[in-house]
Amino acid sequence: MFFNKKKNKSCCTSSAAEAGALTAASLMLVLSLLNSVGLYQNATAEMAKWHMFYTPDVQGTILGMLEAAVVTYVIVTLFLWFQGMFKDKK
Repeated sequence: MFFNKKKNKSCCTSSAAEAGALTAASLMLVLSLLNSVGLYQNATAEMAKWHMFYTPDVQGTILGMLEAAVVTYVIVTLFLWFQGMFKDKK
């Protein structure tokens, strides 16, 4: 990656961001599955309010999973990049 070319520490940033994205997408799928059997319907309604593409049907679940994965990947990558910047200043 492009974050720290001196010591090649960016491999951990990428794998942590990928793990976060996979976790977010998995939890979105679990919420949709539980909603389909009648559990967590209020949580599903709130999720539909907060996420741009999520709805409790098949297409909305897939789009919600993609949205959650992309947003989480970007946020975790930026967080770890900033953390690395401040850690290197010590």
